[in-house]
Amino acid sequence: MTAQGRIGIYSQGLWRLRERVAALTALTPVRRWVSPLGLKALAGWGHKPTAARARGLAQLTGLPYLAIEDGFFRSVAPGDAELSISHVCDAEGIYYDASGPSALERLTRARAADPAAAARAAAPALEAIKVRRLSKYNLFALNRSALIPLDRAQGGAVLVVDQTQGDAAVTGAGAARDSFRAMLIAATVENPDALIVLKTHPETHAGRRRGYLDAGLIADAARRNPAVDDARRAGRLITLTASVAPMDALDRVAKVYAVSSLLGLEALIAGRPVVSFGQSFYSGWGLTDDRAPATGRRTHAPLECLVAAAFADYARYFDPETGAPCGLDRAIDGLADRKARWLSWNPPF
Repeated sequence: MTAQGRIGIYSQGLWRLRERVAALTALTPVRRWVSPLGLKALAGWGHKPTAARARGLAQLTGLPYLAIEDGFFRSVAPGDAELSISHVCDAEGIYYDASGPSALERLTRARAADPAAAARAAAPALEAIKVRRLSKYNLFALNRSALIPLDRAQGGAVLVVDQTQGDAAVTGAGAARDSFRAMLIAATVENPDALIVLKTHPETHAGRRRGYLDAGLIADAARRNPAVDDARRAGRLITLTASVAPMDALDRVAKVYAVSSLLGLEALIAGRPVVSFGQSFYSGWGLTDDRAPATGRRTHAPLECLVAAAFADYARYFDPETGAPCGLDRAIDGLADRKARWLSWNPPF
């Protein structure tokens, strides 16, 4: 691929991935501090604060801003120890920021015009998630002991999904800490006999970032609503802090409550009803029970259309072993192989 110009990078984190940026954009990355002279475009990490300078300069100069982010299959371990096997590059917005349009919305609408073709394109990702049990992060063995309370829940179980504080996908979904409190109260009130399982984020489990569904929020919700207090006192409100694969948890619950976590999409793929408390990229398509206002830009789309748009059209892939650009199938195989090697070193218990 021959570069057709230069793209300015204003953050150190993205500069370390300049070879990926070149592959994604067909432009030559250059490190810049202020001046955008001589550039064809500017790039940054999505709509995160680190991208503010690049986005501001793009607005000032009229240059395109390309939002780059990790894709929906990332790595075995969370954090920076491994490069992501996938990225998205969006010139229209970014998938998690519902305040404006994104290329993923456009691609999903396009896929809805031919559901049969979308089903074929979505098949590798659906198989990877449902059968091979891959997720964004994959540092999971089958943790049977942690899942015992879900298996023994006499009134069934529902999953309430936490996210990390400061996550741009939360603010981009028009949500905040209050959204998580409202979600916890709704899950408890609407499922009076069920075990309410709060699922922590892998970054929270690893001790890197705090979640929203902490002890303070739970206590606040219990003060505001007696159903939460009753559930807590009866032992029907638990926090799943152990390292558990998403599909292992989804197999054991009847319903999922989420704000904008990717686990909400995985729950739809697993066939679970999803109640959405944010303007997530998978809400508004007629797939979820939406408790947040709709964006008004989305119409009905079958699940396969959203999956095909997200995994086959929107994301670009890099070989987990060589780092070279590759297709979705090769990326899935490579990620599954890396996960299998990790499991061979850390056998299930």
